[in-house]
Amino acid sequence: MLDYLPVLSLFISVASIILAYVSFKRTKVFQEHEYAPRLQLIDEEVVAGSQGLPERPALAYSADIENRGLKPVELAGIWLDYGAEDDAQKRMKYSVAGAMYLGAGQKHKIRKAVFWSQIEEMKRRYGIEQAMFFLRVIYQVPNGNREESIRQLGGFDGTTTVFVAQYGDRLT
Repeated sequence: MLDYLPVLSLFISVASIILAYVSFKRTKVFQEHEYAPRLQLIDEEVVAGSQGLPERPALAYSADIENRGLKPVELAGIWLDYGAEDDAQKRMKYSVAGAMYLGAGQKHKIRKAVFWSQIEEMKRRYGIEQAMFFLRVIYQVPNGNREESIRQLGGFDGTTTVFVAQYGDRLT
């Protein structure tokens, strides 16, 4: 009987190590989910202008970005990009807000307008007829990496106004 005691001890030790490893992996997944950034856009308003009224903005954008997560989120910046829909290299990148931290429950106002003269300059620079608008936010996730979230806002394709229907307030 005593001959089997070391084998039984080894079996119990291996089983407890496997159980501890599975428990660690499960807890890690839950922890990453709990501390994940939860940025949301609230009271978002996109107002598209008319080329017949050049003194008014081509696009006026306003929203509040809120951190609905449990931990502060480091934002590398917020940009309002405009240009080609399918080629990010043919977009003007307009900084709306620089690097900052948003605490849990904290909001930051975003207000920006792009005028027709800016769109005409962009069209000449890149040789395109599109002027699509995007809200771009770069933020840091708990593992230390930076992630980018891009939300299409609409725009102009030639003389046609393009609206984008989106469901919900969630950004990340």
